[in-house]
Formats: sequence, C-alpha cells, structure tokens
Amino acid sequence: MCSVIAVLVLLELGLRLAGYIYMRRSYASLNGSAGSPGAINILAIGESSTIGIWLEHQDRESYPKQLESLLRAHYRNDRINVVIPGASIGWNTSQMANRFQAYYDIYRPRLVIFMVGANNYWSFSESHIGKFLVPIEGNLKSRRNVMIVRALIKLDEFKVVKLIKHVYFAATQQKESFQPAPLNGRIEGVLGSPDVELWRPTSLVPSVLRNWSLGEAEKQLLRYDLGTMIGAAKDSHILLMQYPIVSVPPTLLEEISRECNIPLIRNDLSFKEVLGSQKETLDAYFFSDHWHPNAKGYSIIAKNVFDYIQANDLMRLGKNAAPNCLLSSNLRH
Repeated sequence: MCSVIAVLVLLELGLRLAGYIYMRRSYASLNGSAGSPGAINILAIGESSTIGIWLEHQDRESYPKQLESLLRAHYRNDRINVVIPGASIGWNTSQMANRFQAYYDIYRPRLVIFMVGANNYWSFSESHIGKFLVPIEGNLKSRRNVMIVRALIKLDEFKVVKLIKHVYFAATQQKESFQPAPLNGRIEGVLGSPDVELWRPTSLVPSVLRNWSLGEAEKQLLRYDLGTMIGAAKDSHILLMQYPIVSVPPTLLEEISRECNIPLIRNDLSFKEVLGSQKETLDAYFFSDHWHPNAKGYSIIAKNVFDYIQANDLMRLGKNAAPNCLLSSNLRH
C-alpha cells in the first residue's frame, strides 16, 4: 500500500513539474505581435462564442478579429490587437479567473471585454461553485450531494486524478459524464490548460438551467469570478457584454454593471432588432444550433463594441472604470 501511495505521489509531483514547464512555455508563446513595442492590446475574454467556433476563418471572422480590423482602419494603427487569450471551447468563468492574472500581466491591455458565463451551468472543471452550494436544511440527501460535488471538484485539482479520469473516459466513452476531447486536448488538460471534460455525475448535481432559471449559487459564482477578474484589471477600461442570445440573466448583468460602474453592451437587444421569428432569419446570423454566431452575426457584436469604444474614447489609457467593485467579496462561508 505504501509503495502505491509513493508511486502516486511521485507521479503527481512529476505531472506538476511538467505542467509548470508546459504552462510557462504556453504563456511565453502567447504574446506574438501583441508583445511588440507600442502595441495597443484589447483582451476579449470568453469561450466558443468568442473564439468563433465553426467559422471557416476564425482569424478574421470572429467578433474580436472583426473589431480589430475596424479599430485598425479607423485609427490607422496596425499596432492595435484584439487578443483572445487562451480561450478554450467549453471553459467556465472559474477557469478564466484562475488564469486571468497571467494573461493580464502578459498583455497589459487598455481594454478588457467580458462575454462570459454561459458554460457555468454544466462545466465544473476548476469551478468555484462549491463555495456557494448550500444544502437544504435538514435534508441529508441534499447535504450529501453538496459534499460529493465539492469533493469531486477538489479531487480534480490533483493531476493524477485528471490523468486517471481522462484515461477512464477515453477507454469507456462515458458520454453522459464528459465532453469528448481529442488526445492532445486531454494531455494539455492534465498539464494545466483549461480542461474541457465534464466532471459531473448528473444525478448528483442540483438542476441548473440557463437564463432566468439560474440558481442562487450560479449567480454568486458568476459574481465571484467576474469580481476576481475585474479586480485584477484595475488599470484598464472594462466592458461587460450580454450574449447575442440571452444566456445570463439580464438583471444579474445589470446589477454587476451598476455595482462596478462598468458599461454593459446588450448584444441581445441588437439581435432582437434584426431577428424575426422566422427560422430563415436565425440562419442568416447563426450556425445551425441558433446560438453560435456566424461571420454576419459577429459583425453585429464587433460593430456594437466599436461604436462604444469610439464614442467613449476608450483607446486612450484611462482610469479604471470600477475601482470600488467588491463582487468577489460576496462569498458565502
């Protein structure tokens, strides 16, 4: 038994050392032209809806890249970069918050744009949701479920557990319990990149739905993670955005916007103006899932951000918009 424990400890230490080296190299290779002298950087924080999943040309058709083109043309400055730092399909706001400081230190952006939160209801890798899950008083099953969810999230911090989990999922293809990922994605997830895997036994996790059905714990989670990132971006302008199709309660984003004195861009209202009730209209701006925008849909988002930046002169380095934001202090103990 002792020998097994020793092997696991050595494997954990080896994986952590490999992960440390991998992440250092990963961060060092990020900046590209954004690290050149005189670069003016904007960070676009998000997931698949920011990356531009399914676009034929992500490098120019996603909203960050369309925004970059608009800004470069308007200001006649090719040193403007709109960067999607390390964005991964399926990652949640806790994964973003855990890496945000590193990205911020690398790019030193003038502006940070957040369009986040849509994956929190299903993605629990690295999630801080355990801080806010409260069992129903007097309900032993509820208390047990909360303890199990917290334990699973805590266990996921160990790289040996991640490795075993990936090997098991790859071998058994437990599709109900995980989001399939290619081999290179699995290896990177073990070493420290955002893990796409679902670490969620469906029967144990409280029902969490999108839009206005989000539970109180999920609302607190978004406030906590956003507060962490907003606090780290103290020297930059900040913009908060709603998704084209409402995926975070508008009232919650409005509260955060008001409490932190951060502008909120309601992309959903812009799309509501151009979208009719006919399927053909949706197909004109979205892919077949009617949630991820296509190039035409992203042009609306890019134009919304561009108009706000231009109208409020956000390309100059100014005072932080939210010096007194205390979202992350709303932590339940």
